Amino acid sequence: MSTINKRVGFKFFLLLGTIVRLVIAPFSGYEFDVGVLKFAARSYYEHREVTLFTEWTSPPLLYYIVLVSYSFYYLLHYRFEEVAGLGIPDFYPLAHSVGALETLFLKLPFITADVLIFILLTRCCSLLGLDDKKGLFISNIYFLSPYTIFVSAAHGMWDSLAALFLVLGAYCLIRSHTEDDFKYVYYAVLSFTASFGVKWVGLAPLFVLGSLLLAKKEYTHLLKATLLSVGVLLLFYVPFLFQGTEYLMNVLDFRSTGGITIPFSANHFQMLIVLGVSPPLIKKWFVPAYLVFCVILLLVILGVYHRTSITKRNGISYPDVEVFLLFTLLMLTIFYLFYHSVNVQLFVWFVALAPLFLALTDLKEDLRVRFRSYLFSFALIAGVFVVVLIGAATLYGIAPPNPVPPTKGRIAFYIGIASLLPSLYFAYMSFLIIIAIVYLFEEKWHN
Repeated sequence: MSTINKRVGFKFFLLLGTIVRLVIAPFSGYEFDVGVLKFAARSYYEHREVTLFTEWTSPPLLYYIVLVSYSFYYLLHYRFEEVAGLGIPDFYPLAHSVGALETLFLKLPFITADVLIFILLTRCCSLLGLDDKKGLFISNIYFLSPYTIFVSAAHGMWDSLAALFLVLGAYCLIRSHTEDDFKYVYYAVLSFTASFGVKWVGLAPLFVLGSLLLAKKEYTHLLKATLLSVGVLLLFYVPFLFQGTEYLMNVLDFRSTGGITIPFSANHFQMLIVLGVSPPLIKKWFVPAYLVFCVILLLVILGVYHRTSITKRNGISYPDVEVFLLFTLLMLTIFYLFYHSVNVQLFVWFVALAPLFLALTDLKEDLRVRFRSYLFSFALIAGVFVVVLIGAATLYGIAPPNPVPPTKGRIAFYIGIASLLPSLYFAYMSFLIIIAIVYLFEEKWHN
């Protein structure tokens, strides 16, 4: 692809994906999730109430980002009207309880995150040696997917913001190799910590990165990275130090137990509930089971690097990008299989990071082709699925009349069968990732 065609193609897809999101965003929004953001922002700017300590159940960085984004709407709509009578008017489409412009400003961070993910993916593909045509195709698996467009621009969920920091961290790790500069590893640590500040998913790459530094015996860098991450997290949670930790503990309990009495899962746990397995029993086993998986993963990484020679550049052994990406993806897919309350928007994390699997040219071509086919299919099928099933509710800004699905009867059985499909999909993707890990390590041993 020539330089001119590359620029034209990149700008075309960038504009297309951005315009589609901006057109959809003001006229759609899931009542509950957009309402949470609206309540937090209005409470602060209209009443100077900080709902972070009373009504907020997500990590605090998201709260701060929402307040910054909403400040522009507050300035243009309210303050200009109060000062000069020139406030930009807002309107309420269909059955929405949130203004169209207000909704747009609430969603702007998530739309911006999608745009930045697209840019970062193209840069990552270029740094990993792919040509521009393949890089654009791989990046558009995320950017032009109906599924990702729906989640961030229509539904109004903030998973794309957490995914942005995942991809940014991966980009920094790649730069650490191309620039031969370890400071980019610390940038990656900051990025993954920021992802944790939006959603808990940031813990996965931090764990994998720490495991790699430990396996490569970079103990000093591991200690510095740990202190850096902990220090940033303390900054996020500083306000809680003055308000007590009771509410923070309630939030952690809320998230670790799924958040609702009868969990709705876009995986096989919904069928278990239909078959009569106790929801409290399902909730209790997630944390210990996933911790066991993490221990096994750590032992595998330590064992493999114990059997292979560790290469150093300028006296430093850098984390292997391929190993990091594969194990992080595996942590995500196993999470989808283990967690008892998986909602469809959580898959954004995987769809954002998975395109980089296709950029790992050291893997077998047939393996990357299979992975690409299933990833591309998921992006389309999941997009159609969410649009058909909850698109109407999102369009009209109302929650479904019965958000908790039935647990008995024929309808419950059909819902349970449908919920098996994502589990089967991610089980197969886990299988492909494990094959890639085995192949990669066999190459290391052989070399």
